[in-house]
Amino acid sequence: MEPLGNLSLAQVIQNCEEQTSNFLRKRISDTKFCFELFRRAFAEQNYDAVNAIYEIYRILLEKWANQHPLLPQTNETAEYFGLTAYRSFQFAIRPEKIGRFVDLRQILAYLSACVDTSIKQYVRRFPQDELMQPEQDFGYTPDFEETIQAQKLWEYICKLLDDEQSILLARCMYVYDMKPQEIVEQYEHIWPDTETVRVHGQRIRRKLHGSSGLRGWGRH
Repeated sequence: MEPLGNLSLAQVIQNCEEQTSNFLRKRISDTKFCFELFRRAFAEQNYDAVNAIYEIYRILLEKWANQHPLLPQTNETAEYFGLTAYRSFQFAIRPEKIGRFVDLRQILAYLSACVDTSIKQYVRRFPQDELMQPEQDFGYTPDFEETIQAQKLWEYICKLLDDEQSILLARCMYVYDMKPQEIVEQYEHIWPDTETVRVHGQRIRRKLHGSSGLRGWGRH
């Protein structure tokens, strides 16, 4: 059989899709192709592979979210937490870290843990009785950062920021209410010190504060 390293990315993706389908149907599956896909995605930082992994494993991510006992308390969808968990995984797994996983089972266990964490953090930050209701006023206020709780508003902000690092930092600051030092401890490979966090955070605030769309949100 041709060595994995000699296979094209398209071949690796196709084989991973087929073996994942076998796994989901409780058939015998070969995990080496998917493990290779993860290696190329995160050790080689191949973004086509990163996107392919999400498409292949989306059904599992959403299944784990659907089965989580706290999901009904979030007023969010399994799709939302599947994507949130994968983004967290994507930012957490640097090239040097993917080599610490010895097999696909360990990688999927970590992915599952990301789903669990994303839901628990959401519930911890936004208890059900504090979630915004559709009729609430979304108008801009000075404590705007403290009131970003509505999914539609959050989606608008993600489009406004338009890059993964800013979206991740905004989520850490406004959704999870993490302090700069906490952000550094979890994402040191992105923001190596608290001053870097503060500078990036100030850029985000200026962009949000300067958006006429956000100031007029409550009138739309």
